[in-house]
Amino acid sequence: LKLLNRLGQLYRLARRLPDALKSHHEAQFLAEMLDNQQMIAETHYNLAEDYLQNRDYAEAERYGQAALTGFSDLPGTTVWQAATLNTLGMVSRACGDLHLAESRLSEAVALRR
Repeated sequence: LKLLNRLGQLYRLARRLPDALKSHHEAQFLAEMLDNQQMIAETHYNLAEDYLQNRDYAEAERYGQAALTGFSDLPGTTVWQAATLNTLGMVSRACGDLHLAESRLSEAVALRR
């Protein structure tokens, strides 16, 4: 699972978004089959990042919210929660909702203090 998520991240960095999405959807499928809540949340975070880069803001929001919900149920995930809020803030900014973007980004900063 971790390898599939890493591979997807590398694809995203190389701007190979279809490959990134495929890798992260495969990781999501396996994480769900294993009922690994941490990996499900991490995969949702990665999918939110993929869709943000792909300018599919509705899907980025959907997966970002799923990741945030997943991380909030797990101990020791404040770094992941902050990263997810950052992604959601970028989604809000891209959609023109600057107030929500500021709120999400401020919450991410507060988690990291």
